[in-house]
Amino acid sequence: MDPMRTLSRILLLAMLLALPSAVQGQVAGKRALDHDAYDIWNSIRSQVLSKDGNWLAYALVPGDGDATLIARDLQGGGELRISRGSAPRISPDSRFLVFTIDPMKSVVDSLEGEGKRGDDLPKDSLGVIDLSQFRGSRDVTDPDFFKVERVKSWQMPEEENAYLAYLLEKPVEEPDSTAEGEEEEAEEAAPRRRPGGAMGMRPGGGRPGGGEDNGKEKEDGTELVLRHLSSGQEFSFESVMAYAFDEAGTWLAYRAENEDGAADGVFGVEAGTGEATPLLTGEGKYTQMTLSDEDGQVGFLTNRDDWEADDPTYALYYARMGQGEARLVANSQTPGIPDGWEVSENGTLSFSEEGSRLLFGTAPAPPPPPADTLPEDEQVEVDIWNWKDPLIQPMQLVNA
Repeated sequence: MDPMRTLSRILLLAMLLALPSAVQGQVAGKRALDHDAYDIWNSIRSQVLSKDGNWLAYALVPGDGDATLIARDLQGGGELRISRGSAPRISPDSRFLVFTIDPMKSVVDSLEGEGKRGDDLPKDSLGVIDLSQFRGSRDVTDPDFFKVERVKSWQMPEEENAYLAYLLEKPVEEPDSTAEGEEEEAEEAAPRRRPGGAMGMRPGGGRPGGGEDNGKEKEDGTELVLRHLSSGQEFSFESVMAYAFDEAGTWLAYRAENEDGAADGVFGVEAGTGEATPLLTGEGKYTQMTLSDEDGQVGFLTNRDDWEADDPTYALYYARMGQGEARLVANSQTPGIPDGWEVSENGTLSFSEEGSRLLFGTAPAPPPPPADTLPEDEQVEVDIWNWKDPLIQPMQLVNA
């Protein structure tokens, strides 16, 4: 036998025998893929492109941790990186980047672990960056920018005008040790509600979602600020519950409410001047406010006219901003609404695409609740869920 051929066969056999152990050694040296790996994977969310095509903004969100907002200059190549930034929007003139600043996730997780909820947790902030100052610059991390803390929500017009409206959270109240002591004593002295025996027990009656007082419970709104982004000029409005721009940003409408009813109403603001004009005022609940895309038309529902009733009904009002007060359009007595039906506060209110029609919902009037001889502190209402129901009871109440 040829000695060289024999040596080649021996070397080949040695290599084949060594191959599995080498592969096994390589695999063993790699980190095992487990659920912890998901926490470091990033996803791109809320991407938005400026109208002039020069800026791209998006949030880079890890599986577990704080997001990073990135705004990339598509012409110059540089980018801005803002820690904990999310939900970016670029103004219609392509100049301003507006975004939410989330609280640190580790802080929120720690507080939630201590049982903190709701107002005891840190709130979002609002950031605004003038992108024109960074055009053509190199990469910048956490640049200086305009910031507002404790912002509940914010909006910008869709099509034109560099305006920004933001609604603040309620001011932080300093704890009053004397008041807290009095509340604890009152709670100890108050009679206890008799425990219920079924899931879904809730106090009171009235309309679905109305609560103990038939939908007459009032809240205190908070401060709304209208900001002209180019100049930085701001206008403030009190006791605001909800607000909206029209698409062109010509008009801003808001509805206000407070517990004593003095602030209740719907108001129209000419965005360019910041001047607010009442469209309809008077104690009551105002809801389902909607604006047309153009022409400054606004529609809303209110039970102001029937507020003194035990269970006030809603009516539909309409106004064209800048042309006087809102006028009544429909209520339970309007021709075309069936007998025993009424304007529904649970329906969706909207303008047609061309703005010539205002669409609203109606529903049968709820029957009066039967007389109850039980003391008020023992009255409960039981929601019974059946296993065949497609939705759980709280969702059924929301969709009522």
